[in-house]
Amino acid sequence: MVNAAYGGQALSSSNVFRWYGRFRDGREDIEDDPRSGRTTVCHNDNYVKKISQLLLQNRHLSLRMLTDEVNIGKDTVRKIVIEDCENGRFVRALFHTL
Repeated sequence: MVNAAYGGQALSSSNVFRWYGRFRDGREDIEDDPRSGRTTVCHNDNYVKKISQLLLQNRHLSLRMLTDEVNIGKDTVRKIVIEDCENGRFVRALFHTL
């Protein structure tokens, strides 16, 4: 009956039971619980400055080394290096050849 009314946007019965259990146990909101691990938004001016400084000190740092140094995801580091760093043209050519 719910699927007929809402189609593909309806919750599955297992999700309905899961949420029912959460609210029965005292949950009062529908916001996601905080998760451990790296933050999801890492593309900010602090990281851009730090990565730029690291690359100015040593242009031979790999993406993995930069990722380990600033502790954010590899794709985010790659995006910062290519789009935001002052020496992006040099690095863009480097990644293109890999």
